Amino acid sequence: MERYQRRAFAVALRMLGRRQDAEDVVQQAFLRLYEARAQYHPRWRLSTWFYRILANACVDELRRRPPPGPPG
Repeated sequence: MERYQRRAFAVALRMLGRRQDAEDVVQQAFLRLYEARAQYHPRWRLSTWFYRILANACVDELRRRPPPGPPG
């Protein structure tokens, strides 16, 4: 976790634009990684697998947000 936390936060912050959301999503991604550990194949790079989980968690967060209002 320590190895990936800083970069994961940076990726999530770029995708989401909000510090609190990025922190929450990084925690969710680590939890999803842990829960899915039985599905991990050693031929995969752990970092690639983790960042895919993180990106999916970010997209889930963006989908939960209400659509932006009209400009004005």
